[in-house]
Amino acid sequence: MTAVDGATIITKEFDLIGFGGKIKAANSDVKPGTIAVREPFANGVEETISLSAFGGTRHQSAAQFVFDQRDDSVAIVASQDGRISVIYWDKIANMVKAVQHAEYAFV
Repeated sequence: MTAVDGATIITKEFDLIGFGGKIKAANSDVKPGTIAVREPFANGVEETISLSAFGGTRHQSAAQFVFDQRDDSVAIVASQDGRISVIYWDKIANMVKAVQHAEYAFV
């Protein structure tokens, strides 16, 4: 799956809506300025970074999608190198947050 470009879009009930989709930003002029990032470890420290420092195209596109959709989306990004990130909107902090290296949460 990580070698396939495009998004797999599913509902909260895990019904498949689309596969290999290209998601267009709702407003490409408005981007998340920063993203709070942490790792899935008990002593993980949250760090705020710029969107451009967040990762490649997959990660930045997923962060933009979550920023645009806010309350209604969670993005799970699988990189070709095996890294998995879970990206979501934090209502309290009013910003995009991400758990990087989420693959370790499944070990």
